[in-house]
Amino acid sequence: WVLSRARRGSAPRDLERACVMVFYFTCSDPRYVIYMGRDKHENEHLIAYGWPEDLWFHVDSHSSAHVYLRLPKGETIDDVPDEIVQECSQLCKANSIEGSKLSHVRMIYTPWANLKKTEGMADGQVGYHSRGAVRHTMVEHRVNAVVNRLNKTKVEMHNDPSELARLRRERDAAEAAEARRTREESKAAVAAEEKAARRERAEEEAAAALARATGTLYSAESLGAARAAALHADAERQIAKAKKKKGERRGGGVADASLVDDLFGDLCLASPGGGGGGGDWLDDDDEEDPFWSSGPSGGSSSAASAAASAGEGFGGPAAVAQTWRDASLGVLGEEVARVEAGRKSAGEMERLTEAAHERKAAAKSRAAEAAAKKAEAEAKAAEAVEAKRRELHGQREQAAEAAASGARAAQARLDADRAAGLAGAALEENEAAQEEELMVLEAVLGEEGFEREEEAAPPAFRLTVAGERARGEPTAVQLRVTFVVEYPSHLPPRLEIVDGVAAEDAPLVRDSLLALFYAQREESAAAGEPAEGVVHRWTEWVKEEWMPSS
Repeated sequence: WVLSRARRGSAPRDLERACVMVFYFTCSDPRYVIYMGRDKHENEHLIAYGWPEDLWFHVDSHSSAHVYLRLPKGETIDDVPDEIVQECSQLCKANSIEGSKLSHVRMIYTPWANLKKTEGMADGQVGYHSRGAVRHTMVEHRVNAVVNRLNKTKVEMHNDPSELARLRRERDAAEAAEARRTREESKAAVAAEEKAARRERAEEEAAAALARATGTLYSAESLGAARAAALHADAERQIAKAKKKKGERRGGGVADASLVDDLFGDLCLASPGGGGGGGDWLDDDDEEDPFWSSGPSGGSSSAASAAASAGEGFGGPAAVAQTWRDASLGVLGEEVARVEAGRKSAGEMERLTEAAHERKAAAKSRAAEAAAKKAEAEAKAAEAVEAKRRELHGQREQAAEAAASGARAAQARLDADRAAGLAGAALEENEAAQEEELMVLEAVLGEEGFEREEEAAPPAFRLTVAGERARGEPTAVQLRVTFVVEYPSHLPPRLEIVDGVAAEDAPLVRDSLLALFYAQREESAAAGEPAEGVVHRWTEWVKEEWMPSS
């Protein structure tokens, strides 16, 4: 009530002018902060302006101070260490007139968002939206060391309600900014991964296209061997061409030793005849070609002629290479020598070709195995999908039956209450309960998860529930809820699934949520307790039950 009046700008003036005394304590773990109000009037402000990460402690069945524990960011009630729970419990027991006199005291604690405050309650009095969210612990005796240590850290701070409200708004704004920043970073990371994946696919496609265009599976070694063979063949063609040309001019055959001396020696300065070197011919009708000319030493044919005179001639590759190297021959001569030194035999080329075909056959075999595994996986996936469909079909029937039977029982109860004249009071209480539930939803879900339709009558709003699917994929479900006058005492609110659920699954989700309301209503009636709002439990069911299984 205080929170709703303050948000509507109509909080009582005495509350606006009141001075709030809040005591702050430091836990043994400095990440946690304990605070409590001076008396029941301060407790009203703490109830109104608490934070979603706060836990509320109180002595069960006895009056006591309202002790709050503010959790670090990202922690929940399940993460709080036992020693911190005991520190809060000890402080709460020590500030209870009746509880401090008892040896065994039962403590209760629950999240701040679970506290329920209605207009008819006295100052400091609260209820719960869900009793299932209330935890219990026992304090057997007072531990003075803990209480004294906490009291030594106590700090008194005076905050008026407007300052408490400002602190809450700043906290909500910081959380919203952090959420936006996280979403932007996540989107940027996803975009970077997609860009890298696209680049990798493009490189793979380009490599595959190049392989198809070249039509070869040779390794770098075999390609180098093929190039060497091609260069050697070109050198042999040049030798044959020159030999034929000189033979035509001389009218007879030309010795290989003489031809090598002419091609790779100093053609314009042939040595005098003798020794079979063939150097008595001068190629004076051809222009000088740097490709065939001697090396930078200005080269002479003396070494080549000497080698020829010694009987080496155009012998084995080693002898030829040595002759060309000693004579400082031109570019082609050096290339021919290198090719001759690393020449591949015809048998080795055949072996390389056979190895290439073997690799190609192995690649085809691996591709066939991969295709078979893929087909097997697809078959298993299809079978799993079919099993899931059968399971969902059974769940749909169960949920539909539970929702239908619950609706019949609720309508019968409403008709009976109307006939007995008991429905009027319950319907009047519904309006206050609805307004309170709207405030809780807004506080828990925030601006991103809760959007109220201001002009709607009866009250209507949209809920956005964010979570993860079974494989960790982020998802969100949007619901539109419209309160009816019979809610929550008899009938559920009208529910519409706007987005995030497949059309074939929408009936299952809707019927499951309605069945959840009827089951909770039956539990409250059996316990003799007033009906409680169910919309917050709907969001929990969607996030914790539906999303992980969808």
